[in-house]
Amino acid sequence: MMKDEFEKRIPGTVTPEQWEKINTVYQFHPVIKDVGGKDQIAALYVAGGMFLIEDMFKRANEIEAAVNTRHMLDIEATAAAETFKQLLVKLKNDYEAAVMEAQDNYNYKKMQIEEARKSVQEKILRYENIMEPV
Repeated sequence: MMKDEFEKRIPGTVTPEQWEKINTVYQFHPVIKDVGGKDQIAALYVAGGMFLIEDMFKRANEIEAAVNTRHMLDIEATAAAETFKQLLVKLKNDYEAAVMEAQDNYNYKKMQIEEARKSVQEKILRYENIMEPV
């Protein structure tokens, strides 16, 4: 609701400072309903003036602070969840890279062992050929 909308519902006008408090009560006080809230806040102002609004403002201000805190916590939780997802992706990628590196190392060592085995077999055959009586 805008200040001029509110002033159309009441006799007179309010200062910008008063409007700020009235608007906070309108937006955050639990007694103000979503439907019909504009007429409700105007009726409360007409019935009790700024004295009533000031009293309601204290509670509305606390609720506004709680809503803002919750909003900030939601933002932080969303950011933390996104960071967690990114870390999981990185961990998965790092794991897959490590597995591939280990497989490559295994295959390389296996090839070296196979080459060494062939070399030893060749040496044994040469030795046996040398040792055979002619």
